[in-house]
Amino acid sequence: NRPLRVVSTREMAELVRDQFGPDASSAQRACIELEHIEGGTGRILGTTLTTQESSSKCSFEVGDVLYGRLRPYLRKFACPSFAGVCSSEILVLRPREGVITTDWLLGLVQTEVFARAAAITSGSKMPRADWRTLGGTSGFLPEIDEQQRIGELMRGMDRELEHLISLSEHVEV
Repeated sequence: NRPLRVVSTREMAELVRDQFGPDASSAQRACIELEHIEGGTGRILGTTLTTQESSSKCSFEVGDVLYGRLRPYLRKFACPSFAGVCSSEILVLRPREGVITTDWLLGLVQTEVFARAAAITSGSKMPRADWRTLGGTSGFLPEIDEQQRIGELMRGMDRELEHLISLSEHVEV
């Protein structure tokens, strides 16, 4: 058994700041706003199109993890299966290749340690998590092959949970 390393979030993930402007020459892309992410579950409830938006957005790629920085106590996080854009109120975190898997990073942003760091906010009416604080949080990091094995198990459990939820929606009580 190899020992777990304790590594800062900044060492595991990069904050992506690729901007996508609402100009007419931009190609139409799927857009995730905060209201499209279900709090605490990571489920994406819908999208809009960039042609229907008028503000600048942040681009994300498959494999990036999204984390809602506005009102972080709502615990809005997601890992889209498509590339697109999102609200500037959502942090786009890209796993550092060879250091952390997307699944492990997604699990990390769901931890209580990350939630407590996100709760250290600026703004009273519209509290926002700060990357300087979040990037300084630390987490356990097994070797990449172990992260991949654990990620496969977690995805299997997530699929089973989604299946059970779907079945339960068809049962009358």
